[in-house]
Amino acid sequence: MIPGVTGSLLSQEALQRVIPVALRGALGEAERRPAAQAFRAWQHGARQRLGPTSTARGVFDAAALPITSLLGYEVVPVRSAPGTFSALLRVSGRPVAALLVTPWGYDLAAAWRDAVRQGIAFDLRWCLCVSGSALRIADAERTYARRFLEFDLQTLADHEASFEVLWGLLRADAIATARQGESSILERALVLSNQHGLDVRDSLRTGVVDALAIVAGALAAASGQSGRANQPSGTAIAGESLTIIFRILFLLFAEARGLVPHWHPVYRDSYTIESLRTEIETRRRFTGVWEAVQAISRLAHRGCHAGALQVPPFNGRLFSPAHAPLADRLPLRDEAVTDAIVALTSRPGKEGREPVAYADLGVEQLGGVYEHLLDFDLPAIVQRDRRAARRHVTSEARKATGSFYTPRALTDYLVRRTLGPLTSEATPERILRLRVLDPAMGSGAFLVAACRYLATAYELALERSGDALPGEISGADRAEFRRTVAQRCLFGVDLNPMAVHLARLSLWLATLAADKPLSFLDHRLQVGDSLLGAWIASLRRAPDPQDPSLRGNSITPSGLRGLGAAWTTPTRPHRAAMSASSRGS
Repeated sequence: MIPGVTGSLLSQEALQRVIPVALRGALGEAERRPAAQAFRAWQHGARQRLGPTSTARGVFDAAALPITSLLGYEVVPVRSAPGTFSALLRVSGRPVAALLVTPWGYDLAAAWRDAVRQGIAFDLRWCLCVSGSALRIADAERTYARRFLEFDLQTLADHEASFEVLWGLLRADAIATARQGESSILERALVLSNQHGLDVRDSLRTGVVDALAIVAGALAAASGQSGRANQPSGTAIAGESLTIIFRILFLLFAEARGLVPHWHPVYRDSYTIESLRTEIETRRRFTGVWEAVQAISRLAHRGCHAGALQVPPFNGRLFSPAHAPLADRLPLRDEAVTDAIVALTSRPGKEGREPVAYADLGVEQLGGVYEHLLDFDLPAIVQRDRRAARRHVTSEARKATGSFYTPRALTDYLVRRTLGPLTSEATPERILRLRVLDPAMGSGAFLVAACRYLATAYELALERSGDALPGEISGADRAEFRRTVAQRCLFGVDLNPMAVHLARLSLWLATLAADKPLSFLDHRLQVGDSLLGAWIASLRRAPDPQDPSLRGNSITPSGLRGLGAAWTTPTRPHRAAMSASSRGS
């Protein structure tokens, strides 16, 4: 991680490994050292002039104007509104970005709408936001993604690597283009980051298949040596192998998002997958790796309270020993588990293997990885090596179940078009009365998008109603909004139990519900078949289990009761549909 640099516009790994190499010579290296010295001199003086009482105009004069001038912009003030100050940033007389200045310490996430409107008003893609303590660049063109890059100005003065990012990508020469239609340095960096993200995603999918084959082979070998009369089937071994893999994946996602007590040295050094990866990488440790994974899984399931260290129990199906008895009792070869961890935590690079940055991956990747695994005959993996496993493709299974990964851009767009009219002028109470159902949810991509959208709409409604002031809502408040929306507004059904399980995990990660068990959404996301093939007239009576017209259509009544399931005829099957209403559940 680069200190003081956050945001989803550019991935941390791309900023550290890809962009400096690909754009070497174009990042202002020659002028960077004197610029850094000037920035540190400004920061030293700004500490004396800026503070909690500084207004937007005061922040413009003491912070925004000196910083943007240092970056090489011509600053043209535009307007002063209550609480904000606006300007245009020009290069050689041509506007290249908008500037929005807020009072000191204002949460720039709350200024998102104003920043986007500022960029759109002047037909500019980029808007720089300055609060005195932070600087953020927002993408006003692709608003659906809400992408930004934010810099803590104090940290920039203390860390050379952080200032290198600011200077290399946000200075005037990096945002401006020499000719019309030419890509700027920042836009080229964005392309590199996006491509790197796709490469990491593809590497992760490959790594998961490799790790699954390794663990399945180790489980099969261990069960064969156990001496038990009833040996587990290939399906059982494949299922438990998948559980082990997703335990590791989930913990890696949770560790990267601070959802486990990573701050405590005992937990960080002894009970994280990342610590295992580091030990394997530096010491090539093979002894006790499987026992360590089992211990981490038991701790995740049961939790603990030992002095300052508090680990809340996740509960839920993923870490339950009852749902993975083989993984709980069989001793797997440490070499095999080591290879699986390496496959999940690192990817091939030009100079050997490099770590996978799970902080840069969206939670949708969990679902995408699982749906990719449907291309393989999982029980057959137990009998084959990794190469053969990749050759044993069963794409017909994906086609038959309609299990296809939906990119976030598409889910965000559909959710915005569906829920926008219902929330644009709604009160906070009315938004929380909305009920959103995905009757064939898969791994929950649409529900995760709906959760994010409704939480943002709820925040805006609080500001409209006067229940919250702009800039008053914190990041912790926004996480609580997402949890409230998930618990009150979202419902899902799917025929595949593992898909339902992953939908629960994805929403848990998306809501940052570190203080809640994995099971806190179990009653909202259920296993069932919403494609019943019933006629409208059939809704007036309870279905008869002996009715021959219902044969071949399975349903879990408890999974659909109270959810308002979608009904359709057998001749018009569909995979994913999302319905929204303002009625109570």
